[in-house]
Amino acid sequence: MPSLEATPRVNFEAMQRFQGRKVLLTGEVKSLSDGKVLMRTSDDAEVLVICNPNFSGSFDSAFVEVRQGVLGKTNETKGSLLISPSA
Repeated sequence: MPSLEATPRVNFEAMQRFQGRKVLLTGEVKSLSDGKVLMRTSDDAEVLVICNPNFSGSFDSAFVEVRQGVLGKTNETKGSLLISPSA
């Protein structure tokens, strides 16, 4: 039976509490390069999003929502989040 656990919608600060869990993160795409997307979150932080290999390499909007597991914080101002853009 599938899990009925809700996927939390987070900003950068809240994301820190969900390592190892799937989250929804909405933000502005600042840059896209080599399968990595730099996003600005609603609490004005930057998050590095590592895309899966099936990612097409573009977004239809400057603002996107991604869903996948939080890998962890990489330094004081950036987080790291593995995403599957088609999910």
